[in-house]
Amino acid sequence: MKRIIFLYLFLPFLSFSQNSNLKSIKYVNNQVIYENVFSIDSLSSEKIQELLINTIPKLNGIKEFKMGDKIISAKVFQLQMDYKKYTEKVDWIQGVWIKHPFYADVNILWKDGKYKVTVTNMNFIAGGKVLLNCNNIFVEKDDNGNLGIKSNQKFLDTLIVMEHFLDDYFNVKYQNTEW
Repeated sequence: MKRIIFLYLFLPFLSFSQNSNLKSIKYVNNQVIYENVFSIDSLSSEKIQELLINTIPKLNGIKEFKMGDKIISAKVFQLQMDYKKYTEKVDWIQGVWIKHPFYADVNILWKDGKYKVTVTNMNFIAGGKVLLNCNNIFVEKDDNGNLGIKSNQKFLDTLIVMEHFLDDYFNVKYQNTEW
């Protein structure tokens, strides 16, 4: 009897353990999003704003860059993910999406010491025509009928590659030139 109770206590933790490798990609408000906070501890809000304005528009695939009051918005357009940098092989399940150009909406907020990147409306375009929406690809209902990230390891591996790529893509480099 004690073993059964013990099993039921830890069963919820086991069902969520597969998604534990995802840190920045999550299912929020009925969509798959990427959200990450990058720290630059030594910089003021004004310096981070200057760094973002000078860096983000120059990223490959960034279009429609707009500067608002403490927010940057942009679109990622026809970005080819360098998936080979993050995985030794991509099987056919992963390759169906990740080998195609990536499109998304981006919002960036900042304050002293950090900035937050949120990527929504993530899609892949195959052959210039077919829209492969990340919500349709990576979301499923669990046993309780709740929507969330698919637990299939192939899908999780694809999301982990995407996450690593987006982490590197939006990690702006700052070099202190005062020394």
